[in-house]
Amino acid sequence: MSSVFDDEMVQMRLTDLEYKFPKMTDEEIIEAIERIYLEEMGRPIETKMNIGRMDGNFESSDAKGTALVLANKEDPDEVKEVVFISRGSVSTEDWVDNLFSIGVGTGGAQYARDTKNFLDTITEQHDIEREVPVYALAHSKGHNTVAAIQLKDAYFTEVNTFNGAQSNAIQQIHYDNGFRLAIGREFNIQDLDDESVQSIPPAELEAFAKEYYKDKESSIHQTRSKSDFLYALDSFPWMFAVGNVTTYRTDHENKGFVGAVEAIPQEELQALLDFLAPYGHVYGDEGVAGVMDEAFSDALTYYKDHPNADPLDFDTMKSTVSVLVDELETAGYLSEEDASQLRWELQIFLTGTEGIYMRIHEGEGTSISRLVEDAIFTGVSYKLMMENQIASINTLFEGVAKSAEAHHKLEALMNEIAEGKSYHGGDLYLEGSAGGDEIKLNLSKTLDAYEAVQKVLDQQDTLLERYLAMMEHEYIDFYQHKKKQLASKMSVMESNYRSYQHLLPSSYGGLITNLHFRESFLPLEGAPLEGVASLVKQNRESIGEKAEAMRQAVEEMFDVDYNVAGIFTYLSG
Repeated sequence: MSSVFDDEMVQMRLTDLEYKFPKMTDEEIIEAIERIYLEEMGRPIETKMNIGRMDGNFESSDAKGTALVLANKEDPDEVKEVVFISRGSVSTEDWVDNLFSIGVGTGGAQYARDTKNFLDTITEQHDIEREVPVYALAHSKGHNTVAAIQLKDAYFTEVNTFNGAQSNAIQQIHYDNGFRLAIGREFNIQDLDDESVQSIPPAELEAFAKEYYKDKESSIHQTRSKSDFLYALDSFPWMFAVGNVTTYRTDHENKGFVGAVEAIPQEELQALLDFLAPYGHVYGDEGVAGVMDEAFSDALTYYKDHPNADPLDFDTMKSTVSVLVDELETAGYLSEEDASQLRWELQIFLTGTEGIYMRIHEGEGTSISRLVEDAIFTGVSYKLMMENQIASINTLFEGVAKSAEAHHKLEALMNEIAEGKSYHGGDLYLEGSAGGDEIKLNLSKTLDAYEAVQKVLDQQDTLLERYLAMMEHEYIDFYQHKKKQLASKMSVMESNYRSYQHLLPSSYGGLITNLHFRESFLPLEGAPLEGVASLVKQNRESIGEKAEAMRQAVEEMFDVDYNVAGIFTYLSG
């Protein structure tokens, strides 16, 4: 990546920081980006930045992200490059959405459409020339979005993503019409729809997708944790990874989620996705509750259209979730007690779901009264039994979710890659040793403190200068006033010299016939520096000495590797 942000740690920190952008002003965003660049590179960034926000205000998707328009510092109208950061998963709902829209493949295409439309708008707003490079950074679901755009249009000069949700062949069919037509030709399907696509063996569809996009994936670079839950989703049917992929293991205590998913046979995963697929669009609009509420009508419609379809194999699904829980226990994510309880709760949930499903399947073509009865049965079953079951399952999954979240976040990945430094809460820590003791320095907070001290010192200098200027003014005015007063008195004495005859000694017989002063005033050397001014100056010198001592100590330990001296020099102006 030849972008201004060509350092991987800078890329990852900016991608992580983007999640906070909605609560920051443009000025705060620019300041934070400049600080990250300074900390990582040891020098200030030499570019003018403009911020373009994509806040998910689309009717068709919740796509979010930020465009950084980087221009010449001397000529802000000369745009040098655009860096787009695609926002990923930020909530529990996003994780479920990853399963439906990406894992199942029933959504995600509109995210790519809305994102590309946003970037086209940014190009128009800033009158950006076609040859200006556009780079993409992304995390989580953001990878899925920018990868879809890149595979279809080769829109970006380069794509760098971290712990990404991978591409899905079915999703790509919905987004890329060229790919859709190629699938139809390759597998001899004239009228390609979701049902006919799912009839293609997943492994063959994945292989074809990889071959079809091989010329466009070279500009995509991925850095991934094998401990990330999304890494396990690669085993789902129709999923395929693109680009140059570098992997790390960030969890050195648990075995990761890959084994849990890979232990499930592909045909069972296929059965699970077949079950979820009809509800993907419902989830997008109404969430989990909507999926359950709409299950009756969706399934009824499906089996009316396909009267010869076999009923779903719920025994297979029960086996699938049981294997999944076993593997999560083996990997260390669930205690024996929690695994036993979760296994039980899932079996009850699927049994309840099976009762609803089979009643619908068997009732195909029956009377209106039977349909009404089925609707009532579905609603009562969900409200009285399954709703509580879902809540209990969610509680048991909390520990697994926390581990999944920790190793999905970028901080764990950054700490695995970094050498001699680490990251916590968005701050950069430098690691070293002195006298046999290990030292960990929060460089971000140290620089914050140093910069704050410099601002205080600058303020004190300004205030002291103003104070002395005022004192100087008052002192000179007073001096000039006294000179004027004295000169006036001398003039009066000169014009009324006879009035001072009595001042001569009585023994002196002479008369005063003239009086003339030869005035000579010593030059004013400046107002005396005392009192408040003296205390302020002493305090300023004391603070400055302590700040410099801190600076020197940090520079002595870390300057060789991190150009800390250059950072301090920049912050001190």
